[in-house]
Amino acid sequence: MDPNAVSCRGLAGFHLRLLGRFELSGDGRPCRVAPSRERLLAYLGIRSEPVSRQAAATALWPGCTDIRAAANLRSTVWRLSGDRQDQLIISSGHSLALDPRVRVDVHDLGRRLAPGMADPGADEDLDLSMLRQDVLPEWPEEWL
Repeated sequence: MDPNAVSCRGLAGFHLRLLGRFELSGDGRPCRVAPSRERLLAYLGIRSEPVSRQAAATALWPGCTDIRAAANLRSTVWRLSGDRQDQLIISSGHSLALDPRVRVDVHDLGRRLAPGMADPGADEDLDLSMLRQDVLPEWPEEWL
């Protein structure tokens, strides 16, 4: 984790990097994120649709009972909001999703490469090295 990272309190313009490594930034500055919160943000970040709380808990804490996994998820979501990073996820009674205002590199790249979706001339600033990077290559999670 970057020793110069800030806590992201009150920052806007969040960007989540998943290609090559995990990095959350707000207003262009890296944010400190605890490992359990990194996992939740990455899990939600690779998805384009909301996921059920049960599916998220089971995937993120596979070695736990359903009750313990659900408690871990509640705690992680609560801690994100306690860190004032509650602008990152949308939580309903039964589902979770990354806030659509959070830019995710995987989704940005997908939109840029989709036929008819990119703006004319937008490829000029496309970093082609992104195409060679895996999503969180050092993470052992099966859901990746």
